[in-house]
Amino acid sequence: NLTLRTLTTPGPFSPAWLLCEVSGFSPVDILLTWLEGQQEVEPSQFATAHTTAQSGHASFHTWSVLHVSSPLDHVGSTYTCVVSHEASRTLLNGSCSLDTGGESHGPRAPSERPEHRAGSGGAEDASPLWLTFLALFLATVVYSGFVTFIK
Repeated sequence: NLTLRTLTTPGPFSPAWLLCEVSGFSPVDILLTWLEGQQEVEPSQFATAHTTAQSGHASFHTWSVLHVSSPLDHVGSTYTCVVSHEASRTLLNGSCSLDTGGESHGPRAPSERPEHRAGSGGAEDASPLWLTFLALFLATVVYSGFVTFIK
């Protein structure tokens, strides 16, 4: 199951945060990447959580947060979360555009089940969560900087 949503409502001078959640997959290894249009986004612009087991299930869950620092510079850009997993023959993806907040779907393979398409959700649905994801993202950045400094 792949869900893509905006965590914050992009403003002219405030950053935008996009969340891509993937759940219900097994085995554990999975790769999440982001595209702006057709170009890969620099890894420094997003953070992906370690995969965790879903409680009571034999499947896993992970998420990735993308930071768009100046949405005005990216008006009209479409952002896509691309998921690669060995259990799927196709790449799963969900896309959204910053200018409309609207959702669009990439091409779906005939074998792809409907639950693999991206779901919609507004900032009001995720408002209690976005602070948590933002804090985890910042903690990840601080921790990686600390580890790099120690080495």
